[in-house]
Amino acid sequence: MAWGLAHRVPVHATSTYWVVPGARNLCMVATTPKSPAISFACTNASRALRHGIVNTSLDRISGRRTMVGITPDGTRSALIQSGALTTSVRVRHDRFVLRDSVALPPDKVTLR
Repeated sequence: MAWGLAHRVPVHATSTYWVVPGARNLCMVATTPKSPAISFACTNASRALRHGIVNTSLDRISGRRTMVGITPDGTRSALIQSGALTTSVRVRHDRFVLRDSVALPPDKVTLR
């Protein structure tokens, strides 16, 4: 990972999100204040540029889910499918944040 090339994702969330390039991958890394844990989602860099990348965190205590995504230019919304539930979230400035009470990771994220 090229930590010196990391860029902060400007979203309003408890965690801080960073996009970090690697040799062939692009990762979204989340750090949470007062916690030694990090979460990350990585994919091939060209795939991330074409399809976006999403980091999902599940809080087992509160039952809350937080999803932060960066999307390709021109994306207006993201459809999040988790089991039988589908949620639509608006994309602004090529990124989105979804906070909800779904205690499941997404089965599918469709960008529109």
